[in-house]
Amino acid sequence: MEKIYSKVLDFASYKPRSEKEVLGKLGSLVNTHSKANSSDSAIILEEIQTAILSRLSELGMSSASGLDAYISNFINSSKPRGPRSIELFLVKKGFSSTDVRRKLAEVPPEVWENFAIAEGRKKFRLSKGKPHQKNLLHGYLMSRGYPGNVVSVVVDTLIGVK
Repeated sequence: MEKIYSKVLDFASYKPRSEKEVLGKLGSLVNTHSKANSSDSAIILEEIQTAILSRLSELGMSSASGLDAYISNFINSSKPRGPRSIELFLVKKGFSSTDVRRKLAEVPPEVWENFAIAEGRKKFRLSKGKPHQKNLLHGYLMSRGYPGNVVSVVVDTLIGVK
């Protein structure tokens, strides 16, 4: 049991993890351990689960701090992403959609505009001279998860429409 506890703690402290990820890892470790030992895996899983979750909250590795860490990593990343793209990623990781939206709403809109401009410049260079450049750029930025109002401003800025 101590071995599983140690492995899950290492897993959770390596990078920010949602509660869903930690519980998934815990379940796979308990299943692996129970195959080697004949003890009841459901009892072990329940015991370790409560101990791990309480220990992670004591260490400040709660789901909320993991969400904050993920969002700050995305904002400080060299690979820009739009808020909808980030939201989809974090919801798949097991964070609540409402919590993610609330945290993303706290990010200043200028951050999303700067990200969209950075991504739009690359696509703008590639689409230069093509017939429907504005539509291509607009569609590309929308598919990257940026809000419509930000995309419109960025496209107009890049193409030079006032």
